[in-house]
Amino acid sequence: MFLRKVLAIALLVSVGSLWSGTAASAQAMPTPDQLKQLLAPVALFPDALLAQICAASTDPQQILDAQDWLHRNSNLQQAALTDAAQREGFDPAFVSLMSFPTVLDMMATNIDDYAALGVAFKADQPAVMSAIQTLRQDCVFEGRARQQ
Repeated sequence: MFLRKVLAIALLVSVGSLWSGTAASAQAMPTPDQLKQLLAPVALFPDALLAQICAASTDPQQILDAQDWLHRNSNLQQAALTDAAQREGFDPAFVSLMSFPTVLDMMATNIDDYAALGVAFKADQPAVMSAIQTLRQDCVFEGRARQQ
C-alpha cells in the first residue's frame, strides 16, 4: 500500500514536471535575432502606440477577445468606442488599441508572434526596448545609405 502511494506521487511529480517543462519551453525567451524579427513590423510606430502593443502582447487571449469585440462593435467610433471598451473591462492597453483596428487585427492574425513578444516584454523589457532602438537605427542608416 505504501509503495503504491509512493509510486503514485512519483508519477504525479514526473507528469507535473513534464507539463511545466512544456509550458516553460512554450514560454521561452526569444533570441535577440528572433526579437528583432518580432519587432520589425512595429518598431517604427510612435512610442505611445508601441508601448500599448508591448503591454497588450502580454495577454494573447485578450488580443483575440478585443479583436472579436471590436468587430462586433464596429459601429462605435472615437470616444463612444473607448468608453464602451472601458465599460467592457478591457485593460487600458486594449482600450487604446481599439482606436487602431488594423493594428489589433495584425496582432490577432499573428497571435503567436505577439505572444512571443509578450513573453519577451515580461521577461526583459530593457532587451525589448534595446531591440526597438537597434531596428530604428538600422532604418536610419539604411535610409542614409540609399540617399548616397
